[in-house]
Amino acid sequence: MLGRQHDRLAHHFRASAEAGFVDLRWRVAEPGGLRFRLLRSERNYPETSDPVAASDVLWEGDATGYQDREAVGQRRYFYVLCARGPGGDWQEQGRARVKAKFFPVDHAPTEARNLEIGAYPIPPTGH
Repeated sequence: MLGRQHDRLAHHFRASAEAGFVDLRWRVAEPGGLRFRLLRSERNYPETSDPVAASDVLWEGDATGYQDREAVGQRRYFYVLCARGPGGDWQEQGRARVKAKFFPVDHAPTEARNLEIGAYPIPPTGH
């Protein structure tokens, strides 16, 4: 089970649905040396941060933001931000829920989705 905010290490955790990804951001109380773990579920808020017990561990690192590019449009996601406390335990710092948006290319015709971006030679006009 997750420890609940014994130490306020992060605040202002938010998730916003963007075209093609979910943007997750937070602020740290005191900069330097903190380790964060993001959990994600489609059912409910994850209850453990243990990577062995929870298949919901999305990311771990020391940044103060993450872009979930694996989110699928029109699905609801539940995120939990954890920080490693002074005792080495993972403590919940915040929760966010968001419904992902469709990636813009989902609305394009099939032919447009198969095109690659790049320079193409101009065919001769046959003068």
